[in-house]
Amino acid sequence: MLIALMLTVSACDKKAATNDIAGSSSKTWKVEKLVNANGNREKLGRDQQDDRMQFYTDGTFTANSSEEHGRGTWQYDAGKKALSLQFENANVTQNYEVVDLSSKRMRLRTGDGSEMLMEAME
Repeated sequence: MLIALMLTVSACDKKAATNDIAGSSSKTWKVEKLVNANGNREKLGRDQQDDRMQFYTDGTFTANSSEEHGRGTWQYDAGKKALSLQFENANVTQNYEVVDLSSKRMRLRTGDGSEMLMEAME
């Protein structure tokens, strides 16, 4: 019975985290702050201020910037607090540690220690 309870709680945590990232069908995020590996805040360029990422509940995403448009698939591992993005037609997966996640804020850390704070758009 304890194992069944643990599996249910784990499934609920994963569903809640997925809902935080993608909402009930999709959710759009914008970058609010960048911090480099040394812990210094980096100023967002004018073009970066309009960057958007939209996550869908089917595991796909789109990324739009002033210079390019991308799409791909995403996966979230709640146990490891890891978010992976695989862009279409690319052999590279972007992996992030999810430092903080709520329905309105997501703080991601890259392997080099730099961080990106994103806020959900209403």
